[in-house]
Amino acid sequence: MESLISVIVITYNQERYIHQALQSILSQNTDKVIEILVGNDASTDRTGEILEELARTQNLNLIQREQNLGASANLYDLLEHARGKYVALLEGDDYWTDPDKLQKQYDFLETHLDYIGCTHECLLVDELGNELSDQNLDWLCKKREYTIQDHQGLYLAGQTGTLMFRNIFKEKPDAYEIIRTAHPLISDRTLQMVLALEGPLYRLHDCMGAYRQINKIGERNATSRCFASNIHSAYDSFALTCQLEEYAKGRKETADIDFNLTKKDFFTSAVYQCLRKRSPLIYQDIKKILHYPGVNRWSYIFFLPRGIIRKLKKRI
Repeated sequence: MESLISVIVITYNQERYIHQALQSILSQNTDKVIEILVGNDASTDRTGEILEELARTQNLNLIQREQNLGASANLYDLLEHARGKYVALLEGDDYWTDPDKLQKQYDFLETHLDYIGCTHECLLVDELGNELSDQNLDWLCKKREYTIQDHQGLYLAGQTGTLMFRNIFKEKPDAYEIIRTAHPLISDRTLQMVLALEGPLYRLHDCMGAYRQINKIGERNATSRCFASNIHSAYDSFALTCQLEEYAKGRKETADIDFNLTKKDFFTSAVYQCLRKRSPLIYQDIKKILHYPGVNRWSYIFFLPRGIIRKLKKRI
């Protein structure tokens, strides 16, 4: 029987969390056929052993990679292998809190054919699963109905572990390689942009998952490696936004697609970090941004006072 829902799990060095993530999938209450695809990206801790133990008693489609591909390539490979009518995502350090999550999202997409996918609310927790005092995510769109105009190169319809969408990859398996190539570790912005180019997404009111928010120097998760431990994070995000804008404009020429504000915000971040850290490496990143193809450098420079004030307000 064809799988109706494909659940994709990417994991790398998440021995502390992967069991809870998988159990939250296995405990789902649904009469729909589910396939669970797990891509272990050559973890160097006990993640692979834990997955092997689970696979002995549970129906997991487990891929133990011999070489590390990076989070984006790991995800893209699993998307190409997903057979379900719908695809749901979960990263190996997050987990679902509602056993009816998959059924609720399935029912929504079955009855709202205009939407390419849907997300839902989630709880922000720390490494131990404790609820964080700050439950705000700056990069989530505040609107319930999300379109390509809301993306702006950064904003998402929902956190990755809340997303379920129609499986567009079965029909066009080679059409969305930008998910794999745009950035080796950041794929959520790219995937949700690709989906929004196909149709709107909707965020349900239900809180049905937990996002383990870890962004610390020395941690091995993708967020920490891309941001807390990466002195070039602002430039990398700027360059990624430029790639996404070019792709989106090429795929949907009639749409009003403009990621300029986000690009200028990342430029401001680079200047702000340079002032704080006095780093010549970040200074070089600033020069690279101002000389990036298509950039109006004076427009970026004139934006700085406004951008700095916005960042100071956020910190306050």
